Amino acid sequence: MNVAQLKAFCRRFPGAGETLYKAPYNFLVYTVGQRKFAYFKTSAPERWRFSVRVSPDRFLELTDVPGVKPARYRGRYHWITIVDVARFPAPYLTELVNASYDRALASQSRAAQRAIRRSPRPTEQLRAELLRLPDVREAPSRFGAHRAAWFVAGREFAHLHAYDLLDLRLPRAVQATLRDDPKAHFRAAASEWLELEFNSADDVAHLAALARLAWAAARD
Repeated sequence: MNVAQLKAFCRRFPGAGETLYKAPYNFLVYTVGQRKFAYFKTSAPERWRFSVRVSPDRFLELTDVPGVKPARYRGRYHWITIVDVARFPAPYLTELVNASYDRALASQSRAAQRAIRRSPRPTEQLRAELLRLPDVREAPSRFGAHRAAWFVAGREFAHLHAYDLLDLRLPRAVQATLRDDPKAHFRAAASEWLELEFNSADDVAHLAALARLAWAAARD
């Protein structure tokens, strides 16, 4: 499992949030509610080292494994750091992330746990936002029938690439304002389409605002 795959795996949990803390902290953190369950280091020389919380028994077991060590400043709370996720067995890695998420979820009140489990996934939230735009219809994309897409006035202005990736047809001026957005994926060649990651309610709200601009451009 590589870094991109592990990021996607962490985003799939109900209520999971992803937050990038820039310098001087340099962490990409995954939370459920107010509890952290995993994080990446994002700066050299430890870039993309990955940490999760484990049980005390597993902490002793895993910190004897080459490439695994106690997490800096958090080892006493039984957090471990995996130096290179691609070299760590993928089934065991996903098991550790699942357990860390379950532990973080269980530490919250029962009411909070129920609310998190019942919360709609970001994809469903985004679909609802897109269908609120006037005269929008959902249909298979002209770029591939397996992709959900949204149209207005017969023009496609949005489609999904994956459960956490939305492609929007945005004016160049709008795209220029997103150059520093880490969740905006620009194509190598100039394109009217821009791919954007989303995995939280805040991301959905941001994409809904951008989608309105794409919708308006498609109507003109």
